[in-house]
Amino acid sequence: MKQNNFEKIYKKAPYELKEQFKKFRKSHPQKTLKVGESIWNYILCGEGKETILLLTGGAGKGDSWFLHILELEKKYHVLSLTYPLVASRME
Repeated sequence: MKQNNFEKIYKKAPYELKEQFKKFRKSHPQKTLKVGESIWNYILCGEGKETILLLTGGAGKGDSWFLHILELEKKYHVLSLTYPLVASRME
């Protein structure tokens, strides 16, 4: 996300939270996987024998869980998905 868009979208968020989110995005870049015609973005991080899968609601992004991910990754592998873009809800 370009800096201008970020500031516009998160203009009402507390400064400290925005800075923490920016730092998270730099240290946890999203990876990409193409499955058929769909492109999935995801964050995979953490340590541990067990994996926790985080699913967002609606059209959310995987990094919307960033505060949870920062805590969970200390003990678990964490997989957080961003759903692929679709042309319609029927896809």
